[in-house]
Amino acid sequence: RRVHGESVRVWDVKTGTSLRTLPAHGEPISACQFNRDGTLLATSSYDGLCRIWDAGSGQCFKTIVNHPDNPSVAHVKFTPNGKYLLSSTLDSQIKLWDYSQGKCKKKYSGHLNERFCLVSCILSNEKGVFVISGSEDHNIYVWDVDSRNVVQKLPGHSETVMCVDAHPSGNAIVSASLEPDQTVKLWKAKF
Repeated sequence: RRVHGESVRVWDVKTGTSLRTLPAHGEPISACQFNRDGTLLATSSYDGLCRIWDAGSGQCFKTIVNHPDNPSVAHVKFTPNGKYLLSSTLDSQIKLWDYSQGKCKKKYSGHLNERFCLVSCILSNEKGVFVISGSEDHNIYVWDVDSRNVVQKLPGHSETVMCVDAHPSGNAIVSASLEPDQTVKLWKAKF
């Protein structure tokens, strides 16, 4: 997959040829991701939309609008179980969407995200399910997925934390920050 302006190109990496171009959005695309089995593709854009595509046919079958103000969507990601989408918007909100119904199920706030395309993720372990995101205030935020409460705020970077990801076993997260910090940190999950 390759993001190109307002379109998404799907590539055959073996041959290096473009399989299709999806005229996805009216503004630059901020993220794209396949679901776990590769049958669906999610895209997000500064136009305030998230779209779900059939990866085989290239047909858009769901458009999610971030009402009421339609803020730019900085990032979108399928949850590990593939049932939901996690979107981050440039109004410091993270939303958990039931994309099949096009409905926002939960909202998470408390972090700062107004300028950069910050990556968030879901971590699942024996203690529960958590939403994790970096922040422009140099911290990592961890929310309980159900209560929506911040259960941990991790300091440790001296610049914006651009991306986080959870280890598949649910016992660790990794974070990376902008310059001049430019560090990648591995964290043991204690929540």
